[in-house]
Amino acid sequence: MKKKILKITCIFWLMAVTTFVIFLLCFFQEIRTIKCLKTYDVKDLYSLNYYADYGFDEFIKVGAKNWDECVEYMKKKIAKGLAERIDVLGTNCSSFVVYNEKGEVLFARNFDYTYSPVVMTTTNPENGYAMIGACDMGFLRFAKEGEIKAHRLNLTNATVLYCPYFTTDGMNEYGLAMSVLDCGHAKISTIEDAPTLTTCSMIRMVLENAKNVDEAIKLFKSYNISLEKPNHHFMIADATGRSVVMEYTEDGIVAFESSVVTNFDLYDSRHRGVGQDRYETIENTLKEKNGVLSESEALDLLARVVVPGKAQYSTLYNLTTGEVHVFTHGDNSKVETIFDLFCNFIS
Repeated sequence: MKKKILKITCIFWLMAVTTFVIFLLCFFQEIRTIKCLKTYDVKDLYSLNYYADYGFDEFIKVGAKNWDECVEYMKKKIAKGLAERIDVLGTNCSSFVVYNEKGEVLFARNFDYTYSPVVMTTTNPENGYAMIGACDMGFLRFAKEGEIKAHRLNLTNATVLYCPYFTTDGMNEYGLAMSVLDCGHAKISTIEDAPTLTTCSMIRMVLENAKNVDEAIKLFKSYNISLEKPNHHFMIADATGRSVVMEYTEDGIVAFESSVVTNFDLYDSRHRGVGQDRYETIENTLKEKNGVLSESEALDLLARVVVPGKAQYSTLYNLTTGEVHVFTHGDNSKVETIFDLFCNFIS
């Protein structure tokens, strides 16, 4: 009888160990990704090196007609059912492009929204360009300070596996940057037989596959987009200093040369939307400074044009050197330099 019990016990533990080993083998890169989540002294700021396969090559071949389809894809292909919490709402934001005193190109962006912790997520895909992108965790229903715990392996933190699909702005290894902002009006025309992408996955598709503005425009115009309310437009800039705003108009997809954008249409003379006051503040400042701001001055300008009560995070990408500066909640007295993407990409 004792031998029988011992045999059953051994079989049980062998099965348990085998199951555990299989689990580790299947989810090793996902676990590694979750465990590397890092916190900073800057409130609600995190960074993450993404090691797992997030299935983006497959995704952009088929696309998603709306956010619901995108969410279903993420649940099956990425988190494998480990994380469920996702929401998508609107934002009020500002972006501008300027040179610093060294002639380096700076891409600045405010993200104004409801409470939104930000995870600066680095990826280095096998078939694309390395990039760093800001992921808005408000989309993932993080509504309270302290919900995300660094270096913890739990179901709450497993939600960070969705980060690549919630990129609201970012920069790649060639110094190409892009952001998405609300706008007042958009007229979508359909490209026959082309995949459809969400706003955030459009940013990732461009940054993983384009080196400059011209390549970005060509790629941008080869995909349909799902613009569920509110409407959106995009700013794209590269290391040469060229910057455009991409808008969906009655005349099709238009690349409008501009170094400033907020939340109203630029192409349409009616300028439907909001944020004209922020636009004027940025534009007037750039004119006064002859289009040249130091990093400190650019960060100050971002702080001046946050939407009161909605300021979440502000990013400043140096498209020449690869440095990334971030502050949160409109408080630029505490600025974190994440790292130099071009020289120190963390493998």
